[in-house]
Amino acid sequence: MTVKEFLSQAEYLDRLIDSELEQLEQLRSVSCSSKSIAAASKNGSTVSVIEKTVEKICLAEEEINRHIDGYADTKREIARMVNSLSDLQQRYVLEQHYLLFKPWERIAEESYMSLRNVQYIHKKAISTLEERYGEKLSLVCAPCLAAYA
Repeated sequence: MTVKEFLSQAEYLDRLIDSELEQLEQLRSVSCSSKSIAAASKNGSTVSVIEKTVEKICLAEEEINRHIDGYADTKREIARMVNSLSDLQQRYVLEQHYLLFKPWERIAEESYMSLRNVQYIHKKAISTLEERYGEKLSLVCAPCLAAYA
């Protein structure tokens, strides 16, 4: 995994967690609907069906919480890596793009720089981090990604 790939995963993980939370909300919504409760009561086992549904929701919440913990660990590692840069412009550009998910054009506009200059600063920052972390990156990534295995 390259430094750029490592930094880029924060936005993907953010979307993944949002997706899982949405799935959990749908599961809760369906399980609490009057139709599912009525169907369960027709079978004469309302309590057991509701218990099973609650158990499924609890298991889903536990899994999502593990993913959120892994995501938070990864995001902390990304922030630590970005904050290790001594050049403040490089740090700013990487924070804005990889931690706040802003597009290059917006970063340029907000920082009163040209798009080309922002991209140059990004390239220098990535190069610096590649030199610093290069082969060590797999050691940094492994604990964070373990939560998703």
